[in-house]
Parts: sequence; C-alpha cells; structure tokens
Amino acid sequence: IVVLKNNESDKYCLVIASLPSKEHALGYISKSNNSQLSILEKDGRYRVYATTGASSREVLSIARKSGLMKHYPNAWVCRK
Repeated sequence: IVVLKNNESDKYCLVIASLPSKEHALGYISKSNNSQLSILEKDGRYRVYATTGASSREVLSIARKSGLMKHYPNAWVCRK
C-alpha cells in the first residue's frame, strides 16, 4: 500500500486539475469523491492536487506506485 502525502512543507505536488476559481476547484473535489484532494492557489489558478513530495521525483514515484497516473493520465508535477 502506498501512502499519499499531503505535507504543507513539501515543495512539489501532483496536480490533477487546474481551474479558474475556488468554487470550480471545490466542485471538482466534491464530484471526485476523494476527500484527500487539496487546493493550491497559484498564478491566478486553483490547482487540485492529489499528493505532495519533497522533490518532483518523489511525487512521480508516489503517483506511479499508487495508481494516480493511471487514474489521472494528464496529471503533472507543480512546484508550490
């Protein structure tokens, strides 16, 4: 079992959606039925992310092992 991370101190996260407003981001999370998703506000966008990591490599490793990349094939790593 791979444990997803959501550490505030981590510098990177796996973004699964980039939306124009907080309302859109909250709606996306609500429809996903995944209470572990979080929102990062950056550059005027609201990015919904599924896991965090200290490096982009760590985020990608968690994403692959947990199946997130299969579930969200268009996900990408973002520096917070």
